[in-house]
Amino acid sequence: MANKAGEYLSRVGAFALDAVRESARRRDEDVANESQENGIQITTAALYEAKVKDDIIIRMLQKFWGITDSEARERLRIEKTIEYPCRSVAEYLMSEEAMTKGEADDFIINSGVIDYLREERSAWKLSPKELVSIVESK
Repeated sequence: MANKAGEYLSRVGAFALDAVRESARRRDEDVANESQENGIQITTAALYEAKVKDDIIIRMLQKFWGITDSEARERLRIEKTIEYPCRSVAEYLMSEEAMTKGEADDFIINSGVIDYLREERSAWKLSPKELVSIVESK
């Protein structure tokens, strides 16, 4: 009887230990994936803002981050058409409208800048001032 109880407790302990190990492994994977996502986004933004040619940005993302051609192209598309214009609008609002970073971010979200950029394919070509004027008039 004592042997069976000891065996049972041993199995319960092994199960709990396996569960803790699995949880830690998943957490480590999540942290690594999040770090890679941030790194890809920062790399794409830096290269785009440095006016590196699109095909070079795509190749560098593939080589450095090990992502596919289609994923690199999609990352660059998002940077060009959404991320960069939003950063430009935020910078414009902070410098020209004397908004804080938080206020500029709230404006971008609440006034629909991101939605407008997603809906109007050529909106990313507008200046920050033009973009702000359009979303304010809606």
